[in-house]
Amino acid sequence: MPELASATMHDPVYRVLKEADGYLTPSAILSKLMVPYDAIQLERRIAHPSKDFVIEIEDTSAGPAYRLGKFNACIGQDDHERHEAFAHRIGRSRIS
Repeated sequence: MPELASATMHDPVYRVLKEADGYLTPSAILSKLMVPYDAIQLERRIAHPSKDFVIEIEDTSAGPAYRLGKFNACIGQDDHERHEAFAHRIGRSRIS
């Protein structure tokens, strides 16, 4: 529903990476956030979307820079890693 689209809540770091045109350094990400994070919190927030997206990392003179890559969550793709996980879990129907 379009009227609910603006009400959708996303992790603020995910939102910054999604809206970026290219790679962002941690300091660039922090400058776009309204919530202050320390380095460890920021690393955790950057890692969080990696469950569903490829997080691309580029080494720069200022350190690593990050970009949100392709969508990678399991929606039935034949080559998704969860298929292999299920194949090795004989007798288990659920993988968290």
